[in-house]
Amino acid sequence: DVMKPIEILEQARSCNICIDAKLSSLERLYFLIKHITRSDDIEPLIIKASALEKEINAKIDELIEMRVSAHVLIASLPLEEQAVLEEYYINCLDWDKVAEKIHFSIRKVYNLRKSALSLINSCAESAV
Repeated sequence: DVMKPIEILEQARSCNICIDAKLSSLERLYFLIKHITRSDDIEPLIIKASALEKEINAKIDELIEMRVSAHVLIASLPLEEQAVLEEYYINCLDWDKVAEKIHFSIRKVYNLRKSALSLINSCAESAV
């Protein structure tokens, strides 16, 4: 079952967001571990932190593979379209931040996204 290009891009973005959320949870666990005074309370938190670290490492491995696939798709595009997709799907900026960072209007960013996805889809369809 071959994934559509948009699915590859969306998965890379959502995996990155998931990792960020897990890292925030891990930070909170480390904070609790650091500030707990009773040793009975620490062990379950250390076990939980260790399990979360393993989950994060597995997600990072997954993200690396997804990013490689996403970069291959994005690299085939003209530079402006590359910039838009890179900032949104790889760097996880929201559309307003993408526009601000690359100094384009939000309308231009949306148009570039639409044109980029159209180009990626037509390349994917011709490859089949």
